[in-house]
Amino acid sequence: MRLLLLILSLLSVTVLVHSQSRKDSLLHTLTGASGLEKAVIYNRLSDEVLFTSPRESFNYASKALVISKRRKDLEQTATAYLNIGTSLRYLGENQAALDSLYKSIAIINNLKNQKLVAKILNVIGVVHYQLGHDSMSMEAYNKSLKIRQSINDMEGIADILNNVGNLYNGLGNYDKALDYFFKCLKYDQVLKNTKGLSSTYNNIGMVYYNMKEYEKSIVYYHKAESLAVGLNERSKVASILNNIGATYLAQEKYDEAIRYTLLSNKYYQETGQILQTQRNYTNLGLIYEYKGLLDSSLHYQTIALTLANRLSNPSLIAGSHINLSRTYQKEGKLNKALSELKMANKFVGNSENLNINSKLLLGFSNIYSSMGNYHKAFEYLAQHLSIRDSLYNLEKVQKVAQVEAQFETEKQAQRIVTLQMDQRLQEINMEKSKATVRRLFTVVGVITLLVSLVVWLYVGKYRTSQKLAQKNEQINEQNELLSEVNNELQQINNQLAQSQEKLREANQTKDMLFGVIAHDMKSPLDHLRTLVYLLRNAKDSGDSVMLESNLTTLDNSLGSVNELLNTLLNWAQVQRDQIHYQESLFNLAEIFHDNLALFQHLIGEKKLVVKQNFSSQIDVRSDRNMVDFIVRNLLSNAIKFSPESSIISIEGELTDSGFSVSVSDHGSGMDSSMAEKLFTPEQVRRRGTYNEKGAGLALQISQEFARQMGGGIQVITADGAGATFILSITNCPGFNG
Repeated sequence: MRLLLLILSLLSVTVLVHSQSRKDSLLHTLTGASGLEKAVIYNRLSDEVLFTSPRESFNYASKALVISKRRKDLEQTATAYLNIGTSLRYLGENQAALDSLYKSIAIINNLKNQKLVAKILNVIGVVHYQLGHDSMSMEAYNKSLKIRQSINDMEGIADILNNVGNLYNGLGNYDKALDYFFKCLKYDQVLKNTKGLSSTYNNIGMVYYNMKEYEKSIVYYHKAESLAVGLNERSKVASILNNIGATYLAQEKYDEAIRYTLLSNKYYQETGQILQTQRNYTNLGLIYEYKGLLDSSLHYQTIALTLANRLSNPSLIAGSHINLSRTYQKEGKLNKALSELKMANKFVGNSENLNINSKLLLGFSNIYSSMGNYHKAFEYLAQHLSIRDSLYNLEKVQKVAQVEAQFETEKQAQRIVTLQMDQRLQEINMEKSKATVRRLFTVVGVITLLVSLVVWLYVGKYRTSQKLAQKNEQINEQNELLSEVNNELQQINNQLAQSQEKLREANQTKDMLFGVIAHDMKSPLDHLRTLVYLLRNAKDSGDSVMLESNLTTLDNSLGSVNELLNTLLNWAQVQRDQIHYQESLFNLAEIFHDNLALFQHLIGEKKLVVKQNFSSQIDVRSDRNMVDFIVRNLLSNAIKFSPESSIISIEGELTDSGFSVSVSDHGSGMDSSMAEKLFTPEQVRRRGTYNEKGAGLALQISQEFARQMGGGIQVITADGAGATFILSITNCPGFNG
């Protein structure tokens, strides 16, 4: 404990001498300042202590805001909002940071300092990125980039390229991230910006780390470290050393990871960066936990908890208690572990971090499972799985990146149309101004002629009439031109409205697809996870009956998930036009027999009777895979909606120009309005007699396959009277073998 207090006391006094001297100098200047000068000094103090004490930075900026608003100074007011937002970001309060930054938007257009405007937009982009608002982050970066290009701020342009690279790195698009970072590198080299080069090398190292190319990552990290050491940028050196430690940890080189993390912490302590120091102590605790040295792990985790309390950061405090709980559990001290989780639970409510909530619930589940309280363990596990589902959706990164890229492309096209329209409006206004000037000259000419008429009344009468007629013709021509321009403007507006409608429909399609995936994958996966948990308990308890029952249920669930995935895959291929008609000669009866065998366990489970009315030799020429898919889907639906001990009829026959297949059931049927929606994107979704679920996509795929084969699917049904689905292929010749 004495050693811990000594470390904390050193943290409170070890800051850079020159940084402290700048702060002292500003405080000294503050004593003799008055009015707006005080706001300027408070803003500088806020910027000076940002890294060492974000909370103190926030307090200084708040004082600057009060004075600058009272003095109605827009630049200092915007600077204060910027400093408040930046300090809140470092305190982990990203939403509050964004609220503060957006308060400057109301005055941003009246600022003469364009560099300040670009900086505010850049920080807005960074906070949106931290909150996961990738498209809004990119929009803010683009606005900032345009301003910096207009004022030829080369360093600012490099900074934006760097931030965009970080955005693509976060999205997992590593090739794009490297492209932007290497562009930024060229700017830094041209500007001979050693500080920028160091940051860019560090970011390239992070991309290679994410790509798991650890050797390349370490090479770029060392390049960044060398430049930062030469510049005596101790904060940056600390960050780079921390990244090197994390890379060695990923390679499971624990001793190297500890060495670089401790060295990083030395620099963080010297610069007074308590937040980063706290995170490093947390990392050290985890590394020693991986090595199995639990006493050392507890030592560093305790220091991390103390620093988290000093920072008043709910997420960090909760995370430290969770880490301590896990270590105590490994030591077998279950009561202490449970106590730490209960302490963490007090702070989770004040945290925006869903990952912390997820870890806390998993911790409770593991502790109660170790204590033998399986009921509570299962409850917490279910809550944990629910949060994890919302955090890690299937193929989230790739699909979101694709949809957002499409959205940004369409939005950019819309902006181009808007700019063209603005340009056209300016041209129209210029034409109107010219017409006004011409009218004024006409009036002046008319007045001059009227004065001349006093002397030359009879001589000038004819000429004056001619000139007035010419002017009227010019005015009429100008009016016709204005009418044509207005018509063109109306056409442009109509095109813009159509583009907006297409964008809205594209977003609706995206939302529909995500809804299908989220809804239909969540329940089966939750069920599978729960079954795995129950299987493990059944195995440990030696209950062979329960184990066999759960294995059967697990097999059925896996079949449902596999069927859903195959349907979604076919749907995606149909949407991308990747499935094409491939004709071959095959026996239709074989397809019936194969699919009946596939569903035999479901038919037996519901005690259904299947009546087969088809010849064993029905040879047809069509696409076998498409016909197989349709028959399997129609048979699956008939089983799904059939009550127990009912009859399903299957018929297949050759026709004059092709063949037909029908599948009938005696289930609940459907009314006409529901039947009309079966093959539309509205996706009729009903549960079967055993509460079976479906995505509603397979019938749409079946109809598309039938169309490609030259036919269609017809449904004959009534509410409560069962349903008959008929596949008719009319343009393919049949062959009777």
